[in-house]
Formats: sequence, C-alpha cells, structure tokens
Amino acid sequence: MEDAIRFAHAIGAKLVNVHPGDAPRGEDEMWSICVRRTEKAIRKLSELARSLGVRLSVENRNGCDPHLRKFGVVPHELLSLKESLGKELCFTLDWGHVLTLKDDPLDFAQKL
Repeated sequence: MEDAIRFAHAIGAKLVNVHPGDAPRGEDEMWSICVRRTEKAIRKLSELARSLGVRLSVENRNGCDPHLRKFGVVPHELLSLKESLGKELCFTLDWGHVLTLKDDPLDFAQKL
C-alpha cells in the first residue's frame, strides 16, 4: 500500500482507496489483534499519504466470507477509524457490500 500511495503521488492522484483487515471467524483474540493492527497500519499509511499530499479513503467491507470476520463492515467500525485517525480520513462506500448485509445504503451512509 505504501508503494500504491507513492505511485498515486507520482501520477498526481489525490486519493488512494484501502481496505481494512480481517481475521478468522470465531477467534476473538485474533479479532482484537486485527482491530489494533488495522488502526496502526491505516495510521501509518495516512501519515505517508498526508506527507505526499494524497488523501486516504477506507472502503467498507462485505460480510460474505464464511471464514473471515472483516473489519469495516458496519458504520461504527469505520467511525472508530475516523475517531482514531482524524477528519482527513475519507470513506469509499461500496453499495454492493452494504447490500450483502441486507442494510439500507442510505441509512448506512447517513450513519457515516
């Protein structure tokens, strides 16, 4: 992702999209580690992006994979990243991912 941010800067792109992490389902200890590492990684990427004049955008995940619990599936998970990292963090909303959860896309967006 660091290379992608540097490439975005080199070609004049202003925004880079990233996906939060995931962990095997049913492993609560791994989930806590996933959340901490996701926040740490996105903070590091955000600092690099800011230094190069590129904004970072975090995309919401889907909940379809029966083997993975993905971070950033629901609004409160994404908002926890924004709270931790600051207002410069953007969101990319994948409506298909929202629909896999049988959520209302407008409600999802309003929560963000």
